[in-house]
Amino acid sequence: MAAAVPVGRIMAKMAVVGFLTGVGLEVFMVATGFYGVATRKEAERRVEAREALKDIRQTQRRRWRDALADSVRDHGGGDDAGAGDSKGASPAGARD
Repeated sequence: MAAAVPVGRIMAKMAVVGFLTGVGLEVFMVATGFYGVATRKEAERRVEAREALKDIRQTQRRRWRDALADSVRDHGGGDDAGAGDSKGASPAGARD
């Protein structure tokens, strides 16, 4: 018969080794300035994303404004629609 394996002790040792490995990695990253670089790069990405979104919104507003201006120009705007839009035609009912 095989000897019983103390699973609890093995798991406890693995937990300690994992914890110490994690601490070592964190100390290394702090000592090398990794977090400062990562923070700066993330800030740059966010600024670029914000600028891209701003450009998209400006483009959308410009297109909307241009479409609205075209619509008003094509269909006439205001109460005097067609008042100065003769294009060489006589008023209705008038004969030349």
